[in-house]
Amino acid sequence: MFVLESTYNKLKARYRELDRDNDRLIAQWNQVVKQINAKGGDRFLEQGTLGPANPFSQEDIRRLISLCHPDKHDGKKIAVEMTQKLLSLKE
Repeated sequence: MFVLESTYNKLKARYRELDRDNDRLIAQWNQVVKQINAKGGDRFLEQGTLGPANPFSQEDIRRLISLCHPDKHDGKKIAVEMTQKLLSLKE
């Protein structure tokens, strides 16, 4: 297959650009891994950045539902959404 030298040079330049982008992304990835490891590695990933998956007791959830229930807020959309989220946390 015959390829013009100008086409070859363009492809070679694009390859170098992609290779630099790849190196930059790998460096960013390594930095993220380093930060995760500094915060406890697997333990940090298991609990997430916001702490435990459900920091509320079942009693807390019941009380929060009573505070934001749509019946107390004229059926506002946000009250419905938040109540649904809270209900999904109930055991």
